[in-house]
Formats: sequence, structure tokens, C-alpha cells
Amino acid sequence: MKSFLLFLCLLPLASSLAEQRQAQADVVGQPAIRFEAKTIDGKSVHFPDDYKGKVVMLDFWATWCKPCLNELPGLTRVYDEFASKGFTVLGISLDNEEGAAGLPQFLKSKNINWPQICDGGSWQGGIVKQYGVHSIPSCWLIDGDTGRVVASTASLRGEALRGTVQHALANLGKESPMVAEHAAEPAPTAPPNTPPSPLVSRVQKLASEGRLISAEVFLSQLSHPVATRVELASPASTPLRGREIAKRAAAAHVRVGWVYQCTKCNRWHTNLAGGYAIAPDVVVTARHVVAPPAAMKPAAAFPVVVRGENEVMNIDAVIVASETADTAILRVSANDLTPLTLSHDVQVGDTAYCFSDPRDVLGHFSSGLVNRLHSPASQSSPLLQRMDVSADWAPGSSGSAILDEYANVIGHVARIRPLFGTSRTAEPAAKSTAPTLMTLNEAVPANVVLTLLKQGPAR
Repeated sequence: MKSFLLFLCLLPLASSLAEQRQAQADVVGQPAIRFEAKTIDGKSVHFPDDYKGKVVMLDFWATWCKPCLNELPGLTRVYDEFASKGFTVLGISLDNEEGAAGLPQFLKSKNINWPQICDGGSWQGGIVKQYGVHSIPSCWLIDGDTGRVVASTASLRGEALRGTVQHALANLGKESPMVAEHAAEPAPTAPPNTPPSPLVSRVQKLASEGRLISAEVFLSQLSHPVATRVELASPASTPLRGREIAKRAAAAHVRVGWVYQCTKCNRWHTNLAGGYAIAPDVVVTARHVVAPPAAMKPAAAFPVVVRGENEVMNIDAVIVASETADTAILRVSANDLTPLTLSHDVQVGDTAYCFSDPRDVLGHFSSGLVNRLHSPASQSSPLLQRMDVSADWAPGSSGSAILDEYANVIGHVARIRPLFGTSRTAEPAAKSTAPTLMTLNEAVPANVVLTLLKQGPAR
């Protein structure tokens, strides 16, 4: 069991996606880590002892995780097909305390019938930390008779899931046979007459000249940031008109993310969200924005910061990378960015503005109010502080600046969280849907960024 735990703890430190996949494959055949917990409906779980005679998938996920939700229809089909034959799922939700309150209704609306554990701790949850989970979806398949891991994430997603489960059930209780991790199938060649976008062409050219940081080096720096001093200007105190705030937000705005070749289709893709300058050579974004895409080829993938439409800046260093705070601070190869000032002075009812690129709609500016300041009741870490804002944003807005009436940054976009109501239909759960009562736009306050700059590197 010690060797299994070691491999899992090393997983987030792997310097490339290839190494991460290999690290997961290496745990196959090892005993699963044991734990005791209660499901959200109060039932005790002794894992894996309670699963004698079954094959159980331990599934780490969250209601706010889009890749996790994309896997649900396929997982539900496989569960319905093989549940009577000995297959089951134990979900470990990374939703926080607030998300946990709406979890039962969410499960009902999605026809998820397997048990769930959610302690409200998100990334700091007990089982999450015990298994060393640093990205989701993450999952392991365990033979309940032997207590050993028979497959990991690579074999439990998409079309691979059904065959993996079927193979494991056929070999239930056997010590030697284990499910081989599925190798990636050759990706089809992109159509010959599809030219790359100007941004992709620019990235390819810079990469060929050795002027961009590699995925391997960048991922290593994400795991081991190097703190350096960042000179910040004092917050402004003169109120500005909305048009002036928009101009300042636009001048400081950048796009951050990845340009990469896909393992599935062999084409080059861009996966960019928002960020903002806080110094002439330093930008801030959300930590999840710089997470590597699942389908990227590590040798043909480059993290970038983009100013305007196609000006690509290299990432020279990772100063801070905190998953807890959902914040990354990067030093880039520029010395002429237009920085914004950070302010910790924010209260409910303050005006809030957001400049972002939702769904690749570049330069969208909106306004609203600060609706709520909050943090998990059970944890006092300042890095877990969050605020809800009624300005508009959508996927692609993550990491973009939230500004006050003085054009100070008071936070950055983190996520969108729907609040579900109760179903209004008496139809079976498979056909019922829970209405969305409202949507909360959650941001990371600037005070969190200021705290990280004082503390130095964070994980």
C-alpha cells in the first residue's frame, strides 16, 4: 500500500502529461488505499472492504467540472448495463460546503443513482488528499475481492470505459489478470486544406525558434514556483466613468492558456481564457486556466500569454501557482504591459466591472454589484475567500479582472455555479430535470492575490 500512495502523491509533480499517465498506470495492481467515510445520505462506507464480490469505480469529480459532466452520460450507461452484474461506482465530490448542499438535487436531475461522499473540503477534502488528487476527473477501478487497483483514469473515460469494466468483471477475484491501460489510438490526419489560424502559426514559429517555454518545463514550474518580488502600485482613489474603466481594463487584459496539437484529431487548438497585468512584466490569471489540456501532445503544446489578437509572449517563470486560491501569477517576456492596481477594499454592494472574452467574444465589458463575500465555514484560510458578482461572464472569462469604480482590481473570475430548484414533474428521475433558479458568478478577491504575493509560492 505504501508504494501505491507514493505513486499517487507523485502524480501532480510529473513534468509532462506522458509521465502523469505512466504514474497512474504504475499503480495498477497495487492495493487500494483504505478509508472510512459516510455518504451524503448518512450511510457508512468501509472502502474497499464493503465491495466484496463487486468491481467498484472510485470517481473523483465535481458539479462545477465540465470534463467530469461530459463523462456522466457514458458512465451512467455503463452503470445501468453492468450494475446487476457486479459493477458499481462510489463518487467522491470535490464540491465545497455550499455546493454540497445542492448535491442531492443535482444527482437526481442527472439520474445519478450511485452513492456519493462529499465532506465539503473540495481540494482539501480528506479522501482527496489521501489519494493525492490534484486534477479531475480522476478515477480508479478496484476489484472488491482482491482490494487491488485494476485500472486508472486512462482506461475509464469515453469509449474505453465499457470494455474496461467488462474485462474487470470477467476477472473478478483473480490476482494476476489486470486491465491493461489503453494506449492512445493514432489520431487522424487533419484535412490538408485547413490552414492554421494566425495565432497558431505564430506559436509554431516561435516554438521552432526556441523562444517559448516547453510544456515539460512549465508544468515543473507549476509544481515548484519560484517567488520573486513584484512591485505594485498603490490603489487609485479617484472615481472614473465606465468608459474610462473599460479602457484601462482593456489595456491590461491578456489571454492566457495553451496552444497545442491534439492527440485525438492531430489538429492544433487554442485553449485560452483571461488574465490581467499587475506589473509591466507580470500577469495574474486563475490557476485552472493554466492546467494542461487532457488531449494535448506534450511535445507539441505551449503555454502562452497573448496580448491583442496575435502578440504571443513567452512565460519566463511561474511566481505563484495555488490550486486552493485558484490563482497563478506569471512573469512574461515583456516590459511594457499596462498594469492595474490591486485593492483589498471591497464590500457587498460595491459596483463591479468585468472585461473578458466569453466564448471567444473578444472584449466584452459588463457591470454589476458585489453580491456576497464568503468562505467555507469550516476553514479559516484566507486563500479560500471568494465573492459573488452580478457582472456577466461565461466560459472563456476565467482569470479576467473584476474592477471597482476606481479601476482597481478587486478580484478575478473563478467559476459559474448554478443553484438548482426542485423538479416540478412527477415523471421518473430519468426524465425529470431540476430547474436552475439562478446562477452565481464567483470570483477570487484581490486580497487573495495580495496574500499570495506576501506568502510566496503556493500549491
